[in-house]
Amino acid sequence: MDDVSSMRIAALMVIMIGVAFIDEYTQPFFGRRFEVLNIAADFAGIMPGICLFLMANEARHQLPNREW
Repeated sequence: MDDVSSMRIAALMVIMIGVAFIDEYTQPFFGRRFEVLNIAADFAGIMPGICLFLMANEARHQLPNREW
């Protein structure tokens, strides 16, 4: 993985964590509570998702005669 891809993955993680934080921050406006554990749960889902994406992307590049 090159530096550009690493920066894109890092930026994507920051955006996803930001969305999780904003989601939790706005929940009191809808009668729910802000919970840090929900942000941790979101992060726990983000990490395997990114890892699966990276593995699938690497497998795709290993296929012969790829035309994309």
